[in-house]
Amino acid sequence: MARGFGTFLIGYLYWIAFEWTILSRLGSYTLIQYVRNAADLLPILLFLVCLVVLNPKLTKTDYKILGGFSLIILLSCLSLLIERAPVVSVVGYIGVTIRFVPLIILVRFTSTDFQEKLFRQVRVLFWIVSGLALISLVNKELFLKIFLPPADIFVDGVPTVYTGLGVSGTFVNTVEFSFFTLALTTIYLFNCSSRRERLIVSIVALTVCLMSFSIASLISVLFLLFLRSKRKLVMGSVIVVLVTLSIWIFSDFFLELLGMDVKYWIEISSEFNRIGYITKVFPEFLHGSLKDLFLGLGYNGQLIDGKFMEYKNTPWVMINNENNFKYLKDVYWLSIIIAQGLIAFFTTMYILFTIWISSKLEGTEVNFNIVKSFLLLTFFLGLFSMILDIKSFTFCFWLMAGLAMSKPVPKIAVTLA
Repeated sequence: MARGFGTFLIGYLYWIAFEWTILSRLGSYTLIQYVRNAADLLPILLFLVCLVVLNPKLTKTDYKILGGFSLIILLSCLSLLIERAPVVSVVGYIGVTIRFVPLIILVRFTSTDFQEKLFRQVRVLFWIVSGLALISLVNKELFLKIFLPPADIFVDGVPTVYTGLGVSGTFVNTVEFSFFTLALTTIYLFNCSSRRERLIVSIVALTVCLMSFSIASLISVLFLLFLRSKRKLVMGSVIVVLVTLSIWIFSDFFLELLGMDVKYWIEISSEFNRIGYITKVFPEFLHGSLKDLFLGLGYNGQLIDGKFMEYKNTPWVMINNENNFKYLKDVYWLSIIIAQGLIAFFTTMYILFTIWISSKLEGTEVNFNIVKSFLLLTFFLGLFSMILDIKSFTFCFWLMAGLAMSKPVPKIAVTLA
């Protein structure tokens, strides 16, 4: 059974990498989403089976993490009940944010050599995913026809859709792809002893993230290289020099891209992108009711849209928008505060802090360094994207957190009465 749990987890990692390729021939976006959503629930279902059949002994850390998420769910439901809105929308939180949390338990029932097998597969998958991304540059039209569904099945469109200029490999958007590359790179670099191999992996990761046009993931890879380096002063100096040279060399390009001076760009951005969520929406939210401040506006898109319409200083991009909740998650930490309140935000921080402490006390040095890197990247990327809701990244995050916080059970004997 231990081998079965390990096979499931490694198989699921491959599923995340190639789910769109596997489902591309279904020809219906609705049908594809049904299958994907069902697959997302598998870790939770397996966890429930594990609780009933294997009766695992939960640790204090488990109770803190599971209890923290349970508190967030209860408070989100309470907020919606106060607003007289249906609480069913909280199911989305369970299906997206919490779907992989059970991995901290499931990973204990893998074999003792699971981590070694996992690293080998991460290594293989990194080169497959990166290689396919590079191959797509040769003939993107043919690549899309072979590996991804036709673009016309996405009736409402997909953000940073794969038919654009950025490379997305076997994913339908560049964000999911670049963050998956970042997650694989994190695990790879800390489990690799060859300096030459680490250098090659770093160059490939930087190249792939650059081609995805994801500035956040590109900066994150540079930050990861800084964390991995034993000579942080030298690496930090090199990164600063590279960034400075890039800005100096391409300064005309940046100014042309902006098309205006920086001050005016900030003013425009306050109306048309995530800067406005911070400069306009958040200050007005802080002056709202105590219920909204502590329990949030409500984990419901329609409810949030309605309240934003009542704000006096709403950014133009959020007026008459069909899904402000989704756009608000571009600043993930801010979305937690506004949608679910300060209690949920500090509870989330407490959960992440608990993972940090437990990994430091229980895990090996390598595993702690991996989890520490994932946590630091999560804190940073939460300023730019819905990081803990992105499947490819968060699966790797919870998988490594589970490995770092507990030792796997070598053998399991289950007797059914």
